[in-house]
Amino acid sequence: MSEQNCRCEGADAIRDIVVFICGFAAGAMVALLYAPKSGEETRRELAEKYDDLRDQARDLGEDLLDKVEEARELLSRQIESGTALVGEKRQAILEGITALQAKINVAKSRWAGTEKEQ
Repeated sequence: MSEQNCRCEGADAIRDIVVFICGFAAGAMVALLYAPKSGEETRRELAEKYDDLRDQARDLGEDLLDKVEEARELLSRQIESGTALVGEKRQAILEGITALQAKINVAKSRWAGTEKEQ
């Protein structure tokens, strides 16, 4: 998964959470406003719903931060692993180039020796 896809999925998840919370809050308020209750009772219920939604939003935010931290740690480990792998492959390539240069030099020496004989 590319870094850009991770960012898009994270932004989509945040947007979905915010839309859900806003929709839930709006629906709860409309339902309470149309309920046949006294003003004081309605205000108390609205305050309770607000507190509940605030707590849910806080919990979702904390969960999201935890997920972001987990993703950051995973990405960090993958970068370290990738960096180590690139270093190993680089070393193997350099060793291969050195061996190939040595074989080329041997072949040049042999070729130069056969030219002198002719």
